[in-house]
Amino acid sequence: MISDVIHVSFRKLLELEEDHGYIRDLDGSLEEAVKGSTQIDILGGYYSEAWFAKFLKKVPWKDRSGCRIRIAVGLDAGVRITQHWEAMTNLKAELRRLGFRDVKLFIVQGHPHFHTKLFHFLKRTRHVWFVGSANPGSERHELMVSLSGRHQALQDYMSAAFRESNEVRGLPPRNSPRTSREFFLTGYLVHKPHRPNPFTFDAFRLEPEDRARIMARLTVDVVPHARPNTSGFAFSLRSAVGFDDDNEHAAVPQVRLRQHSVDTVLGAWIPRRYREEILDHVGQAESVRREGLTRLAHVIRGEGAARVMSGFEEYVDGMERLLRAAGLEPRRLDGSNASFQRFLTSRQKMLSDEETIQKLARHMQVSPMPDIWSDRRAVSDFESSFFDDVAYRLASGPRHRVIRALAEGLGRTGRESEYVAPAVLVRSLEKRLGKRPWLDIEWDC
Repeated sequence: MISDVIHVSFRKLLELEEDHGYIRDLDGSLEEAVKGSTQIDILGGYYSEAWFAKFLKKVPWKDRSGCRIRIAVGLDAGVRITQHWEAMTNLKAELRRLGFRDVKLFIVQGHPHFHTKLFHFLKRTRHVWFVGSANPGSERHELMVSLSGRHQALQDYMSAAFRESNEVRGLPPRNSPRTSREFFLTGYLVHKPHRPNPFTFDAFRLEPEDRARIMARLTVDVVPHARPNTSGFAFSLRSAVGFDDDNEHAAVPQVRLRQHSVDTVLGAWIPRRYREEILDHVGQAESVRREGLTRLAHVIRGEGAARVMSGFEEYVDGMERLLRAAGLEPRRLDGSNASFQRFLTSRQKMLSDEETIQKLARHMQVSPMPDIWSDRRAVSDFESSFFDDVAYRLASGPRHRVIRALAEGLGRTGRESEYVAPAVLVRSLEKRLGKRPWLDIEWDC
């Protein structure tokens, strides 16, 4: 029997606050339905693991061991099944921790995307159904209708969804990309944030044209603790306490990102095959930086503070001599002594926090490629930038590992230095994936 009541979430959007007797709050209706259920079946196109755990806690503890749980969610990008599998495995463990004993979770793969929203509650012999727009855990304005009693068509549909899906148990299936969307979704984006050196301090006001005159004198006059590679020949706090920037830099494992990535508007894109290799280098580099920052923190918070102040005075004297020798009048920044004292205090505070040290040590972030394929403009910009970079580098000779692998996979080998229009590369990838999926091993060049 179909109820004359509708169930709505976020009713304020349509000013549905007044209860006319036929409009109910969706969350409240679902919470009422879950109580006393001996079986709960949920189908959703998208989902929130946290919502499932919170929602199913509404089942009284004493009833959980005897309540049967079946959940199926959609996944249209098959190459993402590993991430979804892990999330659903964690959800299953959490539901069992909450006292549910009979739990089965499923993933429905395929294109078009499994987009159904169906909730079924069995209270011993009484059936309650909700059908409408709400995915489990949706935070949008949604509408559902409810019906009660046996409904053979809905029962058969729900059984088919469970039967034709992958039950989450054991290891996930590993899918290789068969479309350009899946090809890109197997990859990761790497971001290298630009962080100015936080341990240098400019004490002088210099004009751009002054630099050449100053540089000409550096073969004669050496300024203690100055960093000539900065625009203002800044004072180096690290140098003042005996830290060698050059040796520290040489000790950090260098990540050859360009070898393994394609440049895009979203950042550097790398195949998943290279992810562990990149993360290994990143981990080593961050470990070296973190160790160096921890040592620096120990020094400048202790006796090294006096050495920093003394070194700054030496630097100021040296810069004034250098500027005069270059025919320039030294111009100190207003209040530079007080500013430097604040600078030192802030760096001492900065390095007293472990979380800040961790952030300073981080110089690269690796994240899964987001699924942007619902935004045609974003997809166009991303793919255009990807193939523009590939085309340019193919014409220059595929010297880098990722470009050699793409050239091999797209049948472009033996054509070094030949320019190929990005649109041709797009068609080549689609044609290739139509014949056979792209295997991870193909990136090993």
